[in-house]
Amino acid sequence: MCGIVALLTSCNDATSSSKGRKADDLQIVRTEQVLFNTDANDLQRQLTVLKQEHPGIPLKIYPDNGEYMQLVSGFVSDPVVREIYDSVESMYSDVGWLEHDLTTALAKVHDVMPDMQYNEVYSCIMAEFDYDNRVVADGKALRIALDIYTLKKFEKFGYFGLPMFIVDMCDPKYIVSDCMLCIAKQHIAIPSQQMTMLDYMICEGKALYLLDLVLPNTPDATKIRYNDMQMSWVKKNEQDIWGYFVNNKLLYETDFMKFHNFVDEAPKTNAFKDSAPRTTQYIGWQIVRRYMKKNHITVKELFEETDSQKILRDSGYKPDKKF
Repeated sequence: MCGIVALLTSCNDATSSSKGRKADDLQIVRTEQVLFNTDANDLQRQLTVLKQEHPGIPLKIYPDNGEYMQLVSGFVSDPVVREIYDSVESMYSDVGWLEHDLTTALAKVHDVMPDMQYNEVYSCIMAEFDYDNRVVADGKALRIALDIYTLKKFEKFGYFGLPMFIVDMCDPKYIVSDCMLCIAKQHIAIPSQQMTMLDYMICEGKALYLLDLVLPNTPDATKIRYNDMQMSWVKKNEQDIWGYFVNNKLLYETDFMKFHNFVDEAPKTNAFKDSAPRTTQYIGWQIVRRYMKKNHITVKELFEETDSQKILRDSGYKPDKKF
């Protein structure tokens, strides 16, 4: 089964169920439907039309390349890939709810920061199960790998080697928040010097803060991809987490290997028993929230500020203090 992100296609006559979608909502271009439902003899033509009608599509398509077309043919005829597609289709035959929720969120994104204009959304099947690339923002377009968000159906394939803590996060309820996080990270300025753990914390906190603004009705646990127990744990132990970072002089550490466990995807944070993962994300989020509450600046100004120490200082963050 080859990596096939670059082989996915679409065209104007692709259809999508409109249940839950209003007339002015964006329509997700269902590339996987066209790829698997187009006659093999017509696929090259459809790819050519696609390149002409969707010049901003975040996929590499080479319909005039014979080797490329052979890869496409092998991909769509692979029985495992076909089963993946069937599972995606059964779970996402109707994406009206997703189209509506994305339209609402993207409108808020534009209101908050006019430079962030995303008006095209494409779904696809990656068949690589690259969790880090489940959503990609490119130009003014978003690409969503729906098979990643169908992973719980693939127990018979051993979840394609992904650990259960990743499988648990491949839930449809995270799609919109994942899209907004992906967009945010395209616009956050990265410090030019070697990043400290505090830099990582603040960058993640900025992205999550955007979600506060554009997904006001979404639970915090969904925004940060925690289950209820993990969310409860970080709230209860926020002071201890912060104390650990400070006492172990981790905030300004630049050796990533010394703090990666607080940043990486993981089932827990090793420094704490029965803990939540990605504790730097949560603490960074709280710092940015306090900073924005105390400093009347725009999101654009927040995203462009690369002095993490300034943000921490001006936030007045103290986890044992009630805000």
